[in-house]
Amino acid sequence: MALIAFATGCSSSQPDVTVVAQTLQSYQPGKTTLAEFIKDSGLTVTNQPNSSQPPYLSQDSSPPATHQVYTAVKPWWIYETSENMSFIHLKFSQTQKYVVGDIHHPISILTFDGTGTLTSISPVPAKPNN
Repeated sequence: MALIAFATGCSSSQPDVTVVAQTLQSYQPGKTTLAEFIKDSGLTVTNQPNSSQPPYLSQDSSPPATHQVYTAVKPWWIYETSENMSFIHLKFSQTQKYVVGDIHHPISILTFDGTGTLTSISPVPAKPNN
C-alpha cells in the first residue's frame, strides 16, 4: 500500500505538458486577452540588473541598468518575446509577441495588440535540418 501511495505521489509531481498545447488550441484571435494568457501561463516579468561589463559595440551610450526577464509556471515556457511600438500618421500602435510552449519545445507565437487582445496565433516554424 505504501508503495502505491509513493508512486502516485511521484507521478503527480511531474508537470503535465499536454495542458499547454490544449490551452493554446483554445485561444482565439479577437477573443483571448493578454490577461487570460498571463493567468494561464503564470507569466511574470521582473527587472534584473545588467552586468557591469561595458558594451563592446556602442561605447557612446551607457547600457540600461536592468533588463526584463519573462518567466512562466511549469510546464509553460517562454522562449522569446518582442515588443514593437510605432507612431505612424499620428497614430500610436503597440504589439507584443510571445513564443511559448511547454518545457520541451516551442509551440505557438502569440501576438497581442496594445489593448491586450490576441490578434494572431501561429505555429512555430520547424527548424530546417542541416
